[in-house]
Amino acid sequence: IVQSILADPENVKWWQPSGELILLYIPMIGMTFAIFGLITIIFTFFSVDEKFHNNTSINEKNKISIVSAIQQIAVPIKDKKFRNFLVVRFLHSISGITLGILVFPFLVIVLKFKESEFFIYIIVSIFSKFTWYFIWRKILTKRSLTTRYFICIGLATIASLLELLFLLEFLSFELKIFIFILSIGTILGSMYAFPLFAIPIGATLVHEASYQEEKLNTSIAMSKLSGAYYGSLTFITSIGQALSSIILGFILSGPNENNPIVITFLISSMGIFYLISLLFLKN
Repeated sequence: IVQSILADPENVKWWQPSGELILLYIPMIGMTFAIFGLITIIFTFFSVDEKFHNNTSINEKNKISIVSAIQQIAVPIKDKKFRNFLVVRFLHSISGITLGILVFPFLVIVLKFKESEFFIYIIVSIFSKFTWYFIWRKILTKRSLTTRYFICIGLATIASLLELLFLLEFLSFELKIFIFILSIGTILGSMYAFPLFAIPIGATLVHEASYQEEKLNTSIAMSKLSGAYYGSLTFITSIGQALSSIILGFILSGPNENNPIVITFLISSMGIFYLISLLFLKN
């Protein structure tokens, strides 16, 4: 929305007129959402009744040494299935942050969007997420969870590689918009559908590991292992996002900042990471 009111979307340095508008509106928008988030947190805090804890006996916590804590962190890495799952989520985090960083440079520098044309992305984003969510939830329910996840990643791979078509200079603006809707819409729809498959698959792997650890009392084993498993997942996805940000920042420094060819290759590189993740998911 802010991009649509800029007179010159390609020149948005802080000392330029368009950059000054961004510095004016973005903090205001950010503060508005921050205040709304703070209100919801406060409301949740006072609306939840946890008085039942007063009637619950608190067991003495067992002290854990640093060595045992490190050993517990290493448990998910030793699990072959979960290790492959970590690699899948790591590669997806790289692709996700790549799209998040490059989407506006792509719209401005490659597609040359101006004014109300930026609303095309908003419309594509909203409708693609809801459409693909419905497809994965309703139409493909007869297939196994892993198969649906595989198909979802496969579509994201193909859609990402379609971005290479924007290297063809003879394409008309209308054809570019069609390819954009098809490719970005599929990528966004797939990305927002990933949790539909990743969360239950991750939970299943944790449950399997817990059963192998403690067959008589799986709940106790899950309480011991779930933190290590989900913690390692959060850690590895954060590493992927940070690594992607650093690499993109390095590549786009200097003359590559406004290079449409470089931006197109980078955004289509998501397909490579998705393709590699398919190999690990297969295992």
